[in-house]
This record gives sequence, C-alpha cells and structure tokens, in this order.
Amino acid sequence: MTIEWAFYIMLVATVAAWLFAEWRVPKHRCPPAPLIPIYEPPPGLSPAVARWLTRRGYDTGTLTASMMSLVNAKQIVIRRAGKKEFSMRVPAAAPTLPSAPEERDIVHLLRRFTQGGALEMAVTREHRENIVDLRTRHRDTLREIVEGDLHLPGRWAGYLFRLGLIAPVITVLLALFIEGFGLYAFGAMGLFVLASKSIGPKDAPKLRLPIVALMLPIVAWLGYITVEHLSTHNVAWDSPLAFRALVLPWLTVALIATAGFLLSRYADLSELRPTPEACALRHQAEGLKQFMSRAEMDEIRQHHPDQPLPQTFQRLLPYAAAFGILPLWMNLFAEELARQAMANDGSGGGDGGGGSTGGADDSGAYGMSDDGNSPLDLWEQLESDFDQAISDALDQASSDGSGDSDGGDGGGGD
Repeated sequence: MTIEWAFYIMLVATVAAWLFAEWRVPKHRCPPAPLIPIYEPPPGLSPAVARWLTRRGYDTGTLTASMMSLVNAKQIVIRRAGKKEFSMRVPAAAPTLPSAPEERDIVHLLRRFTQGGALEMAVTREHRENIVDLRTRHRDTLREIVEGDLHLPGRWAGYLFRLGLIAPVITVLLALFIEGFGLYAFGAMGLFVLASKSIGPKDAPKLRLPIVALMLPIVAWLGYITVEHLSTHNVAWDSPLAFRALVLPWLTVALIATAGFLLSRYADLSELRPTPEACALRHQAEGLKQFMSRAEMDEIRQHHPDQPLPQTFQRLLPYAAAFGILPLWMNLFAEELARQAMANDGSGGGDGGGGSTGGADDSGAYGMSDDGNSPLDLWEQLESDFDQAISDALDQASSDGSGDSDGGDGGGGD
C-alpha cells in the first residue's frame, strides 16, 4: 500500500467516523437542560446512585457514601479502633430497613457477618473476604439499578465507532512502516494514544493539560525530522518528491491524531443509552450538588425552616461525600457544629474530640447521638480515614487474588 492510499483511507475513515458519531451521539447523551438547584434529594436518588450518575462509574467512595447514609439512619455503627482502623456492627434494635436496595444489602450482609450484631467486623485484612463480598454485592446491586433500570442496551454504536477508527489507524501505520516512514509511524502512534485520552468526558479535568504537554515534543520531533530530510537529500520544498515524502506523511499523522481526538471526544458511545428517568435523576443530582456547593446559611434556613441546622447538615452529609464536596459542606456548618459541641461539653457529654472518649460502650462510635463527640470531627474522620481503610483492605485482597478492581465501567449520559 502506498502512502497516497494510506492518506485517503485515513481521511475517509476519519470523516465517516465523525459523521457516524454525530448521528448516534444524541442517543447516548442526555439532552441539555438548565441546571436548577434543588434542596432535597428526590426519591430514588440515594447517595451511591448520585455518585455513580455524576461520576459515571463505581469506586470505593461510592461504598463509603452508602455507609455514611446507613450511619445517619442508625442502621450501622462504625467505631474507630485505631489511627486508621475501624470496626462495624449492626445495632440490636435497628430502625426499619432503608429504601435504597444497595443499602439494604449492606445491612443484610453485615448482620450475617456480625451474627446479628453480636460481633464487630473489623475493617482490616483479616476480614478482607467479607469486605470484598460487601463491595461486590454493593456494586452489583447498583449496576442493576443504574445500568439495568436506568439505561438501555446500546454499546454496539461504541464498538462500531471504535472499529471504524482503530482498524484504519492500524492499516495506515503498517503502510507507513512499509513505505519507509517508520519514525512517522512511531510518532503517529504516540499522538493517537495521547489524543485518545485527552478530552474524554470522564478524565478531561485531570488529563487535558498533561496530554497537550506530552504531545508537543512529538510534534517538535516530527518537525525536526522534516528539516533533516530536506537538508540531507537537498529536496526542494515545492517539488513532487517533497510532497510525497514529507507533506503526505505529515497529513497522515495529523489525521491519525485527529482520529484519536474523535475517539476521546465520543468515548460515551461505548456506554449504555440513558433513559429519560436516568437523565432526570442526573440533572437532579447536579442540581442538589450545585445547591450544596454554593449554599449559604441563610439560604439553608430559608429552605429548611422547620429543621435544626445540625439535622440538615447530617441528613445531606452522605450526598456531600458522594459529590466530593464534603469539606465545603462541613466548613459551611463548622461554626454551628462547634457551638453544638460546646453545648455538649457543658452538659458533660464528652470531650468534643474525634476519637474514643473511653467511657461508655459506644464512645468513639460514629452515628451515635449520645457519645458526646463533635460531629464535625467524627464525619471528617469517617469520610477520609474510613474510605482509606476500605481501600487498603481491598488492595490487600487484590494482591492476594481475593478480589477484583474498582472498575469505573458504569453507564451514564451527559
């Protein structure tokens, strides 16, 4: 295959893939809608579902958000047993089971692991199999909800789109090698790999600038090769030989990089198609996140006039963890929570610290109203340290071959 044919194949494949993506992408993305702040989580939007829809995948933080919701609901108790060591149990007289299926599964499994609450399960490698089972059941239940109920099958479009881009890229790279443009082929491969991870909807905030920075040396390297070819072979810039030997490889490499950008731009074609219900829940989750990340105390009092501020803080706290805005939410209530902690200290309730008070059985336990600890310290430690404790236990399980990875393979539409 000549370089001319390689260029035409890449040009036709890139244009065809772009037209196909523009035709199919409305089916895989939620229609644009104005972002309206909401002040209460709607039915069906548990913290874990909200995190999956907004982050378009499952991670350890999704399990932590559900755990925090269960602590809020007095379904489980999480106790600090060391610097970054925790144990969990189910109270003997727990309230009615939560409505979220993934949270009910956690309670059922913990009851089995703790023999109905008679034992405590430590979040350590000694119980890694139980933790893996807990995470796997939680993830599978969420997948049934998010991918099974809120999305429709539709990955064929993504497979066809990828095949329509990757197959011509491989063919053209082989043609470049055969024609003697091996350096251009290596540069094209680098540009394609980098561009394919540059502007995707999942990784764009973290990858865009580093990817562009990595692409610049490759572009400069190809420019250096061009100058060397011209000077070494004394080829005139306007000759047909220069066009075939230099311009066509450059254009082909540019098209291969463009194909990588297309692959990144339309990466969601490989995901499931969201239903109208999924789009509505995602817009509502974004609206709740906007309210929680921008709210002021006067606004919260206005929209929740019949509820004490600590109650509002604690009820929405799992959603703050799910959205990744827990520090903002806690700082908003810091003064009110400190005032409450001082009131507890004045009544002899405890030391106001984040650890164990060393008194009653539930001292140092999260989600207990009578332990006398500062809610600010307790929740901050629960979100950061407990999440890390689960991750460490899962890492141990993965290294021992006992578990799988936290794949972010959930579907979701923009």
